[in-house]
Amino acid sequence: MQTWCFLAAGQGYGTEVVEMSMILLALLGMELRYLATIPDPPSPGFGMTVLFQDTLCYVPTYAGFEILDISDPDSIRFVSHQTTPGYTRHMDLAYPYLYVADDYDGLVVADVSDPEQPVIVGHCSDMAYAWGVGHYGDNVYVGDYDEGLVVLDVSDPQQPIRVGSLPLDEPAWGLEVCYPYLCLAAHVEYPRIGGFYVFDITDPATPVQVGSVMDSGFCCAEVSVRDSILYACSMLHLTAHPNLVLYNISRPATPVELSSYRPPGGAAIIGIALRPGDTLAFPSIFTRGMAVLNVADPTQPKELSTFRCASGQVEAIGVSSNRVYMLQADPSVGLVEVDVSDPTQPSYVTNVAFGWHFMRPAVTEGVGFFPRLVSGVDIYGLTNPLAPRKMGWVPSQADAAAARGGLLFCASTGLDIYDVSDPEHPQFVSTSDTFQLLTKPLVRGDHLYYVGRLKNIGADFLVAVDISDSTRPRLAGKCWYAGSCYDIALDPIQPYLYATRYMMLEVFDISNPLAPVEVAECSLRGSATGPNGPRRSCLCG
Repeated sequence: MQTWCFLAAGQGYGTEVVEMSMILLALLGMELRYLATIPDPPSPGFGMTVLFQDTLCYVPTYAGFEILDISDPDSIRFVSHQTTPGYTRHMDLAYPYLYVADDYDGLVVADVSDPEQPVIVGHCSDMAYAWGVGHYGDNVYVGDYDEGLVVLDVSDPQQPIRVGSLPLDEPAWGLEVCYPYLCLAAHVEYPRIGGFYVFDITDPATPVQVGSVMDSGFCCAEVSVRDSILYACSMLHLTAHPNLVLYNISRPATPVELSSYRPPGGAAIIGIALRPGDTLAFPSIFTRGMAVLNVADPTQPKELSTFRCASGQVEAIGVSSNRVYMLQADPSVGLVEVDVSDPTQPSYVTNVAFGWHFMRPAVTEGVGFFPRLVSGVDIYGLTNPLAPRKMGWVPSQADAAAARGGLLFCASTGLDIYDVSDPEHPQFVSTSDTFQLLTKPLVRGDHLYYVGRLKNIGADFLVAVDISDSTRPRLAGKCWYAGSCYDIALDPIQPYLYATRYMMLEVFDISNPLAPVEVAECSLRGSATGPNGPRRSCLCG
């Protein structure tokens, strides 16, 4: 007899799937064997661009991307997300395909024609470390950290084929295609030498270098081009050097420096957002926010204003219409929307946080449900625990879940119920928002149990919900709960529910779900739970 346990690993490492032999547990205490890792929900990525298609916004993360609906500029709506095997460095959109430079995993091609269910359709790992990415026609160009410029044929998106490359002396970073040329940022961190290259890509199989600028102390990580003006961004904060330099590349063989800009405090500029035909530029200031520049005269850029983000570090930036979108390093802040209709007074509009680590999962019949707060619940197939397979997603903003008989119960601000009999196409069934769930939900028979807060009076109760009709969940019974509950568990044999709060274990008799009642409690030795010690979960067996 075997079962699995799921261990939430440290920041950025995901959820570990571990096999436990129950016989060995009984005889030897415990024996665990690592099986696989389900990727942690991605946190914001570094030095990238937010992309747009009509009313959709594509936001890069460390391991994939998020799709958001910005049709209502005052209320951003989360649509879906897609993880990738590596670490997302840059993205480029050629609708309906999204090209992802996925670091050590190479190029990933995702079909985003259905924004609610993006699908990875192609992949090429024939390179070292994919960093920058751009496209023109049937070709995708990748700035590879080790191999320079790599060219792929994506006429068949399911089978990208490497058709050309050109090695460089410095590691390649971000790039931009301005056909028939391509501009590529490059720099060496030690010694600090960097700048950009200009390539002629008329023949994609044999790109030809036609120009370059390299400067000591300028660590160029990003380039953007508009109307033959190249904006080169430096990722390092160096007192003696500017962080943004403008060049005229109308003659690519001999780029001419026009001007430079140094933001308040001299912070690094890791990217810049430009609108076609506009005279404004929006450089992202790494530790501060963004600046608004008037570049009508590129020889004399003028700072109109700055916008400082309370959370600090900016990871990516993009502009659509009169709104700038900045991705923050803090996932609890996520994507910040700023109104720049008055460029002299940019103003905060809203933000949407990203769920970060997986919370308390549920597993049933070879399917795992992994909540990640505001970013919904991921559904993975676990029939082969050595290779977990993502199957679907539901939008419930849950931090815990329970599953039984083809139904998924999500603990969010209320109780959300989904039909997951077909895990690849889950369907919403109903919701109940009388109580705010404070613990994971647990199912026994036709009843679901949790500790929740009655919203209209703010008191906490152990709640029993009748789910015999999942379309109309109804309150069966409740028992007042004193204190702040940390976790609950059901006795596998007896009709008891156990709950932990600070230094206390409480026992409830749930033999009559209409009238659950506390029957015992005991003090836990030491600081078993609470702010001064590790929180101890409640398990039964």
